[in-house]
Amino acid sequence: MIQIFISCNMEKQIIVVNTVTAKKRAIAAVNGLMSDHICQVTIEDYKHDKTVQQRGFWHVLIGIMAKELGYTPLEMKNVLKVKIMGTEIVKDLDGNDLEQIPSSEAEKRHGYSLLIDDTIEIGHDLGMNLPLPQ
Repeated sequence: MIQIFISCNMEKQIIVVNTVTAKKRAIAAVNGLMSDHICQVTIEDYKHDKTVQQRGFWHVLIGIMAKELGYTPLEMKNVLKVKIMGTEIVKDLDGNDLEQIPSSEAEKRHGYSLLIDDTIEIGHDLGMNLPLPQ
């Protein structure tokens, strides 16, 4: 299964190609692009989005760890993201390096599963008895 991203004139469209009808719709969308506009078409493997259960469970883990370690939930989430995902460097408006914490929002189902697994491992390393995913 693939997904096609079409970006043209500030309009974005995502087509998941999982049926013959969707394939025809994707071909028609690409064929219909205006040649006088700058457009971008990206085709990639479809990645399943994280589930509501995954997101909820990770936030439960964050809450438990925050309470035990004396952080607010937001502080705990940021501490975990830096520990697991590292940081990113972006340029500020003056061209200087600016270190920032990456977003977990971009993670898909597999990446979010790894985030949960790493969080549980960190908690266990700290002597916490965290719940395991069901």
